[in-house]
Amino acid sequence: MATIVTESGPLYRDGRVPVASGRRCKYHRRCMTGWYLRTLGRPRLEREGLERDLERKTAALLTYLACEGPTPRSRLAGLLWPDSGEATARNNLSQLLRRLRLLAGGELVVADQALRLAPELRVDV
Repeated sequence: MATIVTESGPLYRDGRVPVASGRRCKYHRRCMTGWYLRTLGRPRLEREGLERDLERKTAALLTYLACEGPTPRSRLAGLLWPDSGEATARNNLSQLLRRLRLLAGGELVVADQALRLAPELRVDV
């Protein structure tokens, strides 16, 4: 299958994005529609037959944003890493967001003036 390289990465001509594991997923699309955040029970992301387990702090971040709405980075960093210095906590938050982006294949958390969930993400709370 022919691929096109765009500013945001490779893209198949039919709109699919290559999956990081090397497997091609028939349903994986460039847009983030379809992700469903399950916070009750085992925290995980689900999408058209795919299921991704979430780390404890990733689940806490997504659940907090789902319940509280847009929140400044400094507030989230302080809540998730209360025993760390401000710089360390903010770096940890950046790394957590990076891992989440790689896990989901795109942005589930939008960073404007404050962090907020992407409007396409559905949540069970």
